[in-house]
Amino acid sequence: MKRVADSAYVVDESVTSMFPIKTRWDSDPEQYVTNKGGGLGYGLPVSIGGAIAERQRDNPREVIGFVGDGSYLYYPNAIYSAARYDLDLTVVIADNRNYRILKDDTLDLLGGDEEDHEFVGMDFDPQVDIVQNAESHVGRAELVENPDGIERALEDALARDGVDVLDVLVHD
Repeated sequence: MKRVADSAYVVDESVTSMFPIKTRWDSDPEQYVTNKGGGLGYGLPVSIGGAIAERQRDNPREVIGFVGDGSYLYYPNAIYSAARYDLDLTVVIADNRNYRILKDDTLDLLGGDEEDHEFVGMDFDPQVDIVQNAESHVGRAELVENPDGIERALEDALARDGVDVLDVLVHD
């Protein structure tokens, strides 16, 4: 992301996928916002707020919302709101097809291994078609299945006006 959008305003609610951004991208003050933990679902609404604020600046920055698939599913209708208000927003979804953070929290709290617990409602089975979901909310969307495709997909999304959603499959 640093090569493609070095000056972008980034809202990060990727939870279990945030560490590559934090360790490989030296952001400037007022460029990166995340929560301190303890909640899911704020990333898309905050990204919309960032896009509204940026378009009021003399030199608006690109706005990238970086969220996990579980976080996205709290407010997928936010994509419609962003499109309705003609916002320029790129959403990158780290899609591991489950609520990994909730599984990790369960293991931290109760101990044991994954096979020791029944994780009811934490696996997305059947899988959610995030691309179709985003398109149904009037956003453009693309499934990125290979890490080699991330940079190109992000460049393409940032080159267009409007709302783009990149569903990036990641290893659980």
